[in-house]
Amino acid sequence: MLDEVRHAADRRMVTVFVFFDFSKAFDRVDYFLLIVKLKSLNFSDSVLRWIYSYLRGRTQAVKDNFEGTISSLSVVNAGVPQGSVLGPLLFTLYIADFGRKLRHCKYNFYADDLQIYTHCEPRDLVDTIRKVNKDIESVLGWSTANRLILNSDQTQAIIMGTSRFINAIDLSTQPEIRVDGSRIQYSTSIKYLGVTIMNTLSWEKQVTNMSNRIHSVLYQLKLCKHLFPEALESRLKHTHPPTHYCCAAYTDMTAEHNLKLYRAMNCCIRFIFNVKADVHITPYYERLGWLKIVARRAYFVGCLL
Repeated sequence: MLDEVRHAADRRMVTVFVFFDFSKAFDRVDYFLLIVKLKSLNFSDSVLRWIYSYLRGRTQAVKDNFEGTISSLSVVNAGVPQGSVLGPLLFTLYIADFGRKLRHCKYNFYADDLQIYTHCEPRDLVDTIRKVNKDIESVLGWSTANRLILNSDQTQAIIMGTSRFINAIDLSTQPEIRVDGSRIQYSTSIKYLGVTIMNTLSWEKQVTNMSNRIHSVLYQLKLCKHLFPEALESRLKHTHPPTHYCCAAYTDMTAEHNLKLYRAMNCCIRFIFNVKADVHITPYYERLGWLKIVARRAYFVGCLL
């Protein structure tokens, strides 16, 4: 997703994003509609009967862990079993026809997280936002037809590009983005799958969040380190810090931000081995088998390629 934004920025274009939030999407899959969709995908009748038998007649109960009591069973009339192997696959097939509903935008569907987006030159932004609003109407129509509920309060819009073009855009003069009658404010940053993305493609907020999180956890651990059993300390050596999460996305991170993350990782290592601040840290990277920030990022990018 970000690679497309970067390529568009290289062509002096900006990208308009709308991030949608579905309310309990996995629990709202309609069995009849699912079977109809699977039939259109040429699933055999025997497989359709097997899937319907797998879904229907399921029951669920709620357990009170404090008192140990269990509620009476209730029949589940919609939704795919979460935590199962087939659940995510059936949901993916349920939403497979979504792309045909959009006329102007591209889209990403990760589980029940949906984003639609399109690129344009800054001078064409007004017309592009109007087109995005038309595709939003298509999203609403599709979700209603498929018994899915969009949470307009959690829907977000953002325009991404280089700081040169983004800072020159006066959002007050741009058309409103509306979802089901609600006005969606333009955000300067957005959190997607745990990663904070800024509209100028800077990693400043993400790096600050990761660094603060690491230092906060280390502070709490240091307060009670004397209580740790040896087994727990050995497990900490095999725990990777948050800097490793989605690190392949940070290919354009600045040297300043890399240094900030590198220092945060060093703090983790000094805590694990109880190393003082004036001791050279590289040998401890080798003992852990950890790669440094830039090297680990290159490793993950190589794995993806």
